[in-house]
Amino acid sequence: MVRDARIAEAVRNSLQRLSEGHAGPDMAQMARDVLEGRIRLGDIARDPAYADGFLRGLDRYRRWEAGLDDEERRRFNEEVRKAGEQRPDPPA
Repeated sequence: MVRDARIAEAVRNSLQRLSEGHAGPDMAQMARDVLEGRIRLGDIARDPAYADGFLRGLDRYRRWEAGLDDEERRRFNEEVRKAGEQRPDPPA
């Protein structure tokens, strides 16, 4: 259960950053709509209003990740692991 709460908190934090425009206006609007309950996160890729922007962002991430060399990938994975371990448990 704690792991699920940490994942939920990380998703909320990411959506909050997106809603502030860090990935452009389309992703900001999508994040605000999720945070405000107008669309469910799981429905984004199927909704024509959001699918293009979401899938373009996902494609950019996949290309970035595919371009990492072995050492970069190892460092990135280690940073993600450490960040997950260092986060305090979210309030119940």
